[in-house]
Amino acid sequence: MTKITIPTALAAKFFDISLKRSLTHLAKKT
Repeated sequence: MTKITIPTALAAKFFDISLKRSLTHLAKKT
């Protein structure tokens, strides 16, 4: 269970960061 949970949490964190970055990038464009 842990082997699956840890990578999923990291992936979710990375996705959240990349999503925020793209949102701020779009906000700067407008």
